[in-house]
Amino acid sequence: MSWTSPLILALVLLSSQGSENVVVREGYYVVRPGDTLEGITQQYLGDSERWRENWRLNGDLENPHRLRPGQVLRIYFRQLPETGAALAKTANEVDSNRPPRRDWETARRFDLLQPKDGVKTGDRSSAELEFGDATRLVVSEDSLVFLREAPASRGSATDIEIELGQADLEGAGLGAEDLDIEMVIGDATARPEPSADGTLRTRARSSDGAAQLMVYAGASALEAGGQNVAVDEGMGSSVAEGEPPSPPEKLLDAPELTAPAKGARLATPRPAFEWQPVPGFESYTVEVCGDETCGELVRRVTGLGAERWQPEDDLPVADLFWRVTAVAPSGLDGYPGDPRTLTILDKPDDQTPPTVALRVNGVHLAPRSGLNQGWILGPGARLEALIEDSGSGLDRWVPSLDGAETDLAAWQGPWTPGEHTVSLVAYDKAGNRAELEPTPIHYDVEPPRLTWGLETEGPSGELSATPDHTFQPTQRPNSYEVSVNDPHSWVPWLKQVWRVQTDPRQLVLSPARPVYVRIGDRKVLLTPDRGLWILAQDLACRSFVQLDHALDLEVTGRWWNNRTELSLDLMATDCVENATPVRLMLTTSNR
Repeated sequence: MSWTSPLILALVLLSSQGSENVVVREGYYVVRPGDTLEGITQQYLGDSERWRENWRLNGDLENPHRLRPGQVLRIYFRQLPETGAALAKTANEVDSNRPPRRDWETARRFDLLQPKDGVKTGDRSSAELEFGDATRLVVSEDSLVFLREAPASRGSATDIEIELGQADLEGAGLGAEDLDIEMVIGDATARPEPSADGTLRTRARSSDGAAQLMVYAGASALEAGGQNVAVDEGMGSSVAEGEPPSPPEKLLDAPELTAPAKGARLATPRPAFEWQPVPGFESYTVEVCGDETCGELVRRVTGLGAERWQPEDDLPVADLFWRVTAVAPSGLDGYPGDPRTLTILDKPDDQTPPTVALRVNGVHLAPRSGLNQGWILGPGARLEALIEDSGSGLDRWVPSLDGAETDLAAWQGPWTPGEHTVSLVAYDKAGNRAELEPTPIHYDVEPPRLTWGLETEGPSGELSATPDHTFQPTQRPNSYEVSVNDPHSWVPWLKQVWRVQTDPRQLVLSPARPVYVRIGDRKVLLTPDRGLWILAQDLACRSFVQLDHALDLEVTGRWWNNRTELSLDLMATDCVENATPVRLMLTTSNR
């Protein structure tokens, strides 16, 4: 039966004398020697007096008191006996064998199983058995499992024999006294126990007499070759044919799933699945299922050596679940990842990845060949990802900052001042992947640096200097008083003349006649060929700096104590509009 077949399940309201209405299910029971309709009804409904309800459900049963062994009855059930199970889920090729019927037959959902019954799954097939003790057994593909009758010393318990393949025994809310199950796995026997919170998750695998046991929740005793070992939660053990169990080893962690995203709606039947690597892995197993427990298997691929898989044939158009398990070199499975949901949409295939680009909102300088290789971003600038997909549409995108995945707010900015790299990976709903390679940015919130020195004559005749001081900016435009010894300032008709030479990021101020200037504790002689040299520098913008200035002269005082005040207003602005304002005051006097 295909896993997409309709669920063969009847939910009906049955009333009993003096009791409330109860929702029950409809199953298929094979009559065993000695069975009566009253006994079957007692076993599955808890009240033998309701046998007529089961009789009415089987219109071809002429005499309800004369049942034939091997006869299949439709019956209502609301409980399962401790010695039985119900085939709660099937996917694709699942057969059951229920004596006294001799042949393997196509299984149906809610076939009711008894000791000595078997379940067989084929390729890409699975089944889930529900037991009366609230546990369930998920049987994977290419597996053969039987229910065994427990020894009389253990009462009415039912054991499980995994003759071939793999099965997961799971349960929640269990008490140690509620669970009495043995799992026969090849030549080994396991006795699982729930954890303190009542959770049980055990995986068993059998192949050619060898056995493997992995305990994800709870614990288990494992016996083989006359020896018994305790396999605690998070551990696993292997048993070679005829040998005792191996010392338990720690199971690998579950892989972190990356793509498709949780709840992704994909317009391709062959999406790419990706996950993060698990240290110490030998291979990976990927499962795609129609349900969260993988009782309805769709695909299962083993032996993958990389953190990516893409199916070679189409997945069904449906709501699905997928998970990945890392396998150790010993062959033991690690923890299966938490199932992640996805939906395959009924749309044409899309093999074209999204287009991705980067845009900056706010003041910035774009990369220029031979000048700046990355983006220079000013205060308040923000990044924007331009992502388009004309096929299946964008599913998700993951931003990264400085080589690590981050959230959108941290990626967009602001950032810490200085150098960074930004990148992103985008996925469309068909699973196609596009990447924006790491792009350098410089977040520049520092204003230019103004330095001053003295002009000298360069070897080529060009003016050059090496700044040896730095203006110290404050919250207000800086004001500096510089005393100037000008011996000619008392001569009214011999006024000092200052010459200003500029280019976009530097300025030279030189007098027409030599004059001594005291700057701080330094006494400096300025001459027509050795003026005051000022340079604007910026680490990020380099030569993309603009230095503006305004010069003003004023003579004050009396003839015996004239003072010439020279004010030089400077404004240095870098390529992203960071600015440094400075006011320089030069004062000359005759003393």
